[in-house]
Amino acid sequence: MAKRTFFVKNFSAYASIILIAFILAGVAFSYQIGKYSLQEKQTQIKQTAINVSEQTRYALANYSAGMDKVYQLFLLRIAKDEDVTILVTDLYGDVQIRADSQGLVAGEGTAIPAYAVQQVKKTGYFSGVGRLDSLLAEESYIVGARCLDSAGDLQALVFVSASNDTVTGMLNHVMRTFFIIVAISMAVVLLMAYVTSSRMT
Repeated sequence: MAKRTFFVKNFSAYASIILIAFILAGVAFSYQIGKYSLQEKQTQIKQTAINVSEQTRYALANYSAGMDKVYQLFLLRIAKDEDVTILVTDLYGDVQIRADSQGLVAGEGTAIPAYAVQQVKKTGYFSGVGRLDSLLAEESYIVGARCLDSAGDLQALVFVSASNDTVTGMLNHVMRTFFIIVAISMAVVLLMAYVTSSRMT
């Protein structure tokens, strides 16, 4: 009876330490991967906004029917490949082109909120989370950039957004993989702890 009691206590101690260690590792991992995923997505969206801004400047400087077609195909490809929504506006924030995974629409008659337009004009960039006053179907990470001509004059504004689900979906996939690995590791370690404890008794 004494041996059995010692075994139970010993195994319980091993199991508790292992469980606590895995929980702490899981919390730390979740925090770090969540922070990294957000930063990575924001960096990607910002770079996409800069690329679209550059292509917009080039398309405006070399405007032709053929160039306009190439430019629209470029926007569609970026929107589909990166799963983002692209809004190209005039100087005042009136949307001229909208491209997303569903297709491209020109001149839809909507406008970017004034606060976002003013920030892009003032600082060169806009970064935030929201729906741009219902312009976007769901909460999204948004980056805005301005398009300047060769003389430095403002020509257009570009806003690129990615749904929060895009980021959380990637994070959830990573977390599911992590917890599967943790579960298997815990099972193996607990089995080893069980064997070790039984031998000690």
